[in-house]
Amino acid sequence: MRLEAQQKALEIAAFLRELRKVAPQKLLQLAADGEEMDTLELESHNRKWKWIVALDDSTMDKGAPVNVREDQAQRTVSMLQGLLISDSVERVLRAVVGPGDLLSSSVRAEFAAEAYAAWGACEGCASAKVMKLPQQGENFATYNLKEIEHDFTTTSPFRDLAHAFVNRQQKLDETFFEAVLERMKQFHQDPTLGEDDFKAMAIELVLVAALCAGVRAFCAAAGIPAPPLPPAPQPSQPGRFRFVSDYSTSSLKTHRSIAWGPHLPSEQLRKEVVEAFHLDPSMISFGDSPAIPTSRASAAPLTCWEFLQWRDVMYVPIHDVLRFMKVPGTDRTLNRGQLEVAAADYTTAKACNF
Repeated sequence: MRLEAQQKALEIAAFLRELRKVAPQKLLQLAADGEEMDTLELESHNRKWKWIVALDDSTMDKGAPVNVREDQAQRTVSMLQGLLISDSVERVLRAVVGPGDLLSSSVRAEFAAEAYAAWGACEGCASAKVMKLPQQGENFATYNLKEIEHDFTTTSPFRDLAHAFVNRQQKLDETFFEAVLERMKQFHQDPTLGEDDFKAMAIELVLVAALCAGVRAFCAAAGIPAPPLPPAPQPSQPGRFRFVSDYSTSSLKTHRSIAWGPHLPSEQLRKEVVEAFHLDPSMISFGDSPAIPTSRASAAPLTCWEFLQWRDVMYVPIHDVLRFMKVPGTDRTLNRGQLEVAAADYTTAKACNF
């Protein structure tokens, strides 16, 4: 029975991957001979369609199965979730070694390799963190570059930054961000690039590091080995854009009364970019809220899109958060009070300075 469930899970996963590719064309084919074809074509030009195929179930918060049927159902759901997560991890790793918004595949791949290897593994980072170095008020960017003996694995020109991003997030501030911008300017030596271009590149680096750290952290929490990074494209591929103006109709926005990091309002994202890369405006629009820390990711929209899709798989859906706040049903092992205690314990143990 278990082998049968595994086979069925693989078949469903393959079907969903195929459905994602052919669903829009299938619908148009079905409507081709119908009277509603003209209306469908008109609407397709006036709105952004979103195709959703989901398994509305989870085993994470369920009690132990009480019979064979429940046991088989939970096993099957777990297998399907595992396949979905595996597919998402594979997609993220392909993305971080490939071409990005403004950065080439070679720059991203070497930086990603450093960040992926450094997460939780650099003795220099760990030692400095335990000794609380550098002290408050010292320039962390300079200390991280010159004083910490990192366990480097690549020759990336940004390798020290990769270690800071994945291992010392609490030390990152505006001064550090300015140092990243200066490094970008020194690396590119291109007078045609403007301040916004360098800011977008810096944010793109942060996102690559965050995705690498996310995969490593998930694998560590799940007790499974982290998969290797796929090989980078050969020869190197340039970034999809040359300048921020290639995808934005105006400059990046910064609301210093809220935060020092720039963000890209969705209304500035060029329509042709949204269509060419199949971006979902309803998801990209989170860049319209500068009070949300991760809205700064919007400055590099294509890498941000990879982050958002990863988030959709790895994070609890909003509708589930609302459901958990209600009194759990008979299939839940935690009551309302226990949920609140768990949530409080988790949130007070985490810190975010982005």
